[in-house]
Amino acid sequence: MSSRLPSPSRIKRVLVDLDKITQLFTDEDDVALRLDTIEGETQALETLDNYVECILADEALANAARERAQRFERRAEKARSFVRQVMQDKLGVTRLERDFYTASIAFRRDVEITDADALPPDLVRVSPDKIAIGKELRAGREIDGATLGNDRPILTIRTK
Repeated sequence: MSSRLPSPSRIKRVLVDLDKITQLFTDEDDVALRLDTIEGETQALETLDNYVECILADEALANAARERAQRFERRAEKARSFVRQVMQDKLGVTRLERDFYTASIAFRRDVEITDADALPPDLVRVSPDKIAIGKELRAGREIDGATLGNDRPILTIRTK
């Protein structure tokens, strides 16, 4: 399996060949026959296979990179916690100047919401529930201020 995209010249040849073959068929013609002809006479489907291989390989790399980044973040947080703990508990300092770094500990109070309903409205963000709105619109309900947009094609790839 190769995870390289075909060259632009190969893509151009495939598209030209594909245009020639598809002109021989109408929309009502047998889809299986059209695809068999395209597969036998062009490299279009092999080219699509190559693109899908690239998509799957790139997605796998991106997922692996995200997982690796999360491991690095967890490792850095553990190290940060260790340094903070040693500075506070063992050295008894909140600032430490060294040759290649200065570490300092600041104390910050995080906001804790004790009763969200009691907050003033100007301090609360509210956003539309697009999932619920979409379900209602698809069910035929009309909703002021919302509508379904135009269909857009989405490619789904499942591996076996």
